[in-house]
Order: sequence, then structure tokens, then C-alpha cells
Amino acid sequence: MAVTAPVVVSIPAQRAQEDNKEAGGLAPLAHHKKKGGFVNPWDSFTDQGMSPFVLWQMWRDWQSHPIPPPELLPQIVPVNWGQSSSASPAETAAWSKDLKSTWLGHACFLVEWPTPEGAPAGTRGARVLFDPVFSNRCSPSQYIGPARVTKPPINLKELPHVDAVVISHNHYDHLDVATLKHIASQPEGTVHFFAPLGNASWFTSTIGVKKDQVTELDWWGERDLKVKVGEGEGTEAHLRITATPCQHFTGRGLHDRNDTLWASWAVTSPTGGSVWFGGDTGYKSVPRGATSEEGLPVCPAFAEIGRRFGGFDLACIPIGAYSPRHIMSKVHCSPEDAVELHVAVKSKKSIGMHWATWVLTDEEMTEPPKRLRAACEVKGITPDQFGVCAIGETVRITPSLPSV
Repeated sequence: MAVTAPVVVSIPAQRAQEDNKEAGGLAPLAHHKKKGGFVNPWDSFTDQGMSPFVLWQMWRDWQSHPIPPPELLPQIVPVNWGQSSSASPAETAAWSKDLKSTWLGHACFLVEWPTPEGAPAGTRGARVLFDPVFSNRCSPSQYIGPARVTKPPINLKELPHVDAVVISHNHYDHLDVATLKHIASQPEGTVHFFAPLGNASWFTSTIGVKKDQVTELDWWGERDLKVKVGEGEGTEAHLRITATPCQHFTGRGLHDRNDTLWASWAVTSPTGGSVWFGGDTGYKSVPRGATSEEGLPVCPAFAEIGRRFGGFDLACIPIGAYSPRHIMSKVHCSPEDAVELHVAVKSKKSIGMHWATWVLTDEEMTEPPKRLRAACEVKGITPDQFGVCAIGETVRITPSLPSV
């Protein structure tokens, strides 16, 4: 089929402003600094900064944890995008009605929505790629910085055509120049990039995309995306993409801290299938020397997300890079925090991400899923409701009724 450009439809600005006024009782732009840049506007965030001494201590602690042997790390499986090559027509029809999510390592997921109603057999659904990073190092340079411990399950050239790329924030383990340049080399104009406020100029200057190929959104801002996924009638897929709040920070250099916004994302479809992508986020701020995390203020944004959307078929929630707690808790969830997010956003099925790809913090690399399972058991949450998957594995979910 001839590939055409996705169409982005604006939602009235007044609606986004009215929604923002409801968010936790905050003023509409409480996360905006008066002179530019952004802040976390909740009691759950305390910014103590990171002095060179603290960073040196963290680096020293990282070195004290040897990388586990490959057999203890996440399994890497062949990618089949959830469909067997020997599938029967009935199996293929069932596959086309499902929401399909493939973990490509760290925070990268390729999600394919159900085929549009009435589309011919074999027509795919809309594809959204979240936070793709295929480079070896999450660093300004591919010569220094954290190198991958687990590899992507496919070569970047094997990535299928994607309709939209959604970026949570500009840290190097979520925003990668080489990966995005490759994706932007799809037939001109056939992929659209979504990112939080302040990132559009980076995409045009660094990745080289045109202005009409990138949309930046504030928290609660949303756009409708129309994608042609086949020939003829009934082959236009519709998605609604909404930037939702989270608790984090940004910066790619020494002098741009919080100049751009960070976000989680909700992507929903009128044909069924709703996904919440957590990006990077903390949930609370744990003081140094704390013996318990009970009673600390928690970020109210996630309960608000759950209330507004009424729940999600799938949530991708970070479970790693949380230690030491007095430093990392404000910007990265522990597995126990991740379970609270799963409950707050009312997810039917959640997959743990942001672990075992790079050594970023000082917890042992195989610890996050163990703590996740223990925390889920306390809440009565089954492995099928919240767990982890293999790198390259496609998880299929039967979508709920249309959510928009």
C-alpha cells in the first residue's frame, strides 16, 4: 500500500485548560516556572540536588554490584509480534482484534492497536513506539557512559513501520539520536513524533524532521491521530494521545535542567484498546536514614489519571533504578511504588519496565521483579495482572470497550 502521513487533529485548548484546573486542586500551570522551565508541584517531591560528592558515591556503589550472569537476566526471545507464521485464519482474526505490546528493552515498547472495524483481512492496526533507544550506550557519546547489559531483541533495521513515536522526556536512556534518525528515515512524513513541552525544536534541529511532524504537549494536552493502515474504505485507524503528569526531571547537559517538560502518556482508541505509558517517574521522596516509607506524601497525579480515564487495558510501569532511596525515590519508582501506580491508574494488565538494560543505580539488577512479585502478593495482584516479560516478547490483551 502507499504509505501516507498521519493526520494530527487539535483538541480545543479550552478543554485542556479546564482539565488542568481540576488536577489535584492545582492552578492550571502550577508545574511551570514563572521565568521558564518546569517543576514538580507536589509535596511528594523534594529537590535536594545532586552534588559531585553524591554522584561519586553513587558511582562507587554501582561498581560494587557485579553484573549477573546472562542466565539470571531477562530472557531475550525471537520477535514474532504476537503472531505465528503458521496461524490459521481464525487465529489471525483473533490476533487482529487484540492489543499487542512488544517489549524491546528498558522503556521501549512497540504497541499495535486492533485492526480498524471493517478493514480487510490482513490489515494491521495503528502502531505506536514508546521511548525507543537502540544504541549501546545511554550517553552523549558512544565511547563513554553506561553500556548495555542486555541487547535489543532485533536490529534497528528490523523495526517495522511505525505511525507515531511517543517520548516521555529527554534523558539519554529515553531519547536517542541515532534511533530517532533511523525512524525518521521512513518514507517522508509517515511517522509523527509526540513529546512534552520544549522538545519540538530539538526534533527539528537534531533529528531533522519538519515542524509538522512533531507535536509537543503540556500535561493534559491531547491530540487525535488518524493513520491510514490499508487500502480502501475502513482502513483509517484513530488514536487519541494525551500527555499526562508524572514526577521526574529533565536535562541532557550541565545547563538545561528542567528546561523541558517530562510526562507519562495515555493512548486510547475508539475501536478499543487503552494504554498508559509511565515513562520515568517517582512516587514519593524518602528522607535519608528513613526506616519506613509509610505515611510519606505521594504524588496525586496517578489517582487523577485513573479517575479521568477510568482505567487502562495495559500500563507500562517503571520498576527499576530506585536505589539509593534517599536520592532516587523522588524520580524513580521502587517496585512497591509501581504496584501503587498500577492500582491508582486502574490498570487491568501492567508490565514492569526500566530494569536490567543498563546499570543506572545501585540495586542488584535482578532484584526489581522479585520485589515486584512480593509487593503484588501483599495486594492480592496476580502475575497475570502485573508482572514482567521477556525482551522481545509480545503480550496480547483483549481490549475493553471503546474508551473515546
